[in-house]
Amino acid sequence: GRLCIDAAQLVRLVERGLEEARVDVAHFLGTRANALEETPAGVIGALQLLWAEVALAEEASWREVLDAHEGISRDALVSSLGFARMARWSEEESEAPPRSVALEPLCEAFPDLRPLAPALRLSVGRGSSSAMQPAGGCGAQAASVGNLL
Repeated sequence: GRLCIDAAQLVRLVERGLEEARVDVAHFLGTRANALEETPAGVIGALQLLWAEVALAEEASWREVLDAHEGISRDALVSSLGFARMARWSEEESEAPPRSVALEPLCEAFPDLRPLAPALRLSVGRGSSSAMQPAGGCGAQAASVGNLL
């Protein structure tokens, strides 16, 4: 619980710093930059690496989500996973998910996430049942979510 909150806070802090430095986060998404570089691309790459690692650490559970029927049980499972808790955490209720969690570029940078994209989309879409509808490639473009360095 606390680790996910700390990671989510870090992602938002890093993204806020990039925005204050007038870095176009969307421009660097999906570029698969070296996460060790001390450049905006490297920082954003590190955030995306964090998102990918969190999702892949719970891959078996995400596959359960893919197989689950729409409903309260599936929603509860999604809400229990670290990726979803990080993506949904915010200081303000109206705050959008972090930009670095955008699924299309995340799946471009980390192809192992592509099969999980319909389930991951439920996290970014605040659990909406329409979020798991199939789409081409990784799935529908989702709001971004920040990653840890």
